[in-house]
Amino acid sequence: MARRTKAEAQETREQILDAAELCFRDVGVAHTTLAMVAARAGCTRGAIYWHFGEKYELLRKVVERAHILFYAELQTKTRNAEPIAAVHKFLQRSLEDLQSDRHLRNVIEVVLFRGECPEEISNEFAMGKDGAEKLLLLLLCAFDAGKARGEIKTGIPMETLACLAFFVFTGALRTCIFMPANSWMVKEGLTALNLIFDIAHGNTEACNECLRRDF
Repeated sequence: MARRTKAEAQETREQILDAAELCFRDVGVAHTTLAMVAARAGCTRGAIYWHFGEKYELLRKVVERAHILFYAELQTKTRNAEPIAAVHKFLQRSLEDLQSDRHLRNVIEVVLFRGECPEEISNEFAMGKDGAEKLLLLLLCAFDAGKARGEIKTGIPMETLACLAFFVFTGALRTCIFMPANSWMVKEGLTALNLIFDIAHGNTEACNECLRRDF
């Protein structure tokens, strides 16, 4: 039997990751078996053991491939010289990436919404079950920092702005994951997110322009 080339081995590895990602998404981590992944990937269980070992190491590699470093990156934005502008741009890019990257959507569904990802993995990449509360606290930290640096030009309380940004972003996040083909809703989610930051910056012209839009 001819030895497999490095390119062929890498192709098999990617096929296994693709299959595992879909299995974890469709039936959950607990109900996914290596036999199920092998059948979907068109390979043997031995190939999975050779490339990854046991199931949770395979899960770790699936998560790593999606490059989920959301909270760590967001935290660095709150320390920016202009935290509101930096956080706004980061949240925009996150939603755009979600809409275009199916691997990222699948993995976030497994890690955040299925709640079956072991804490040692979810904590490393997405801060686990406390993610929603931490997101809200980071947004509040950003708005407080923006106010201290003179970025905020509105009298609306920082807690209210943080909650508005949180509800709009998490709603748009769910839409990107569960209804990725619904581009209209994602677009309006981005518009609503932009409106919140325009209000924070005191950009009344942008707010008025949004109100004048034809629907």
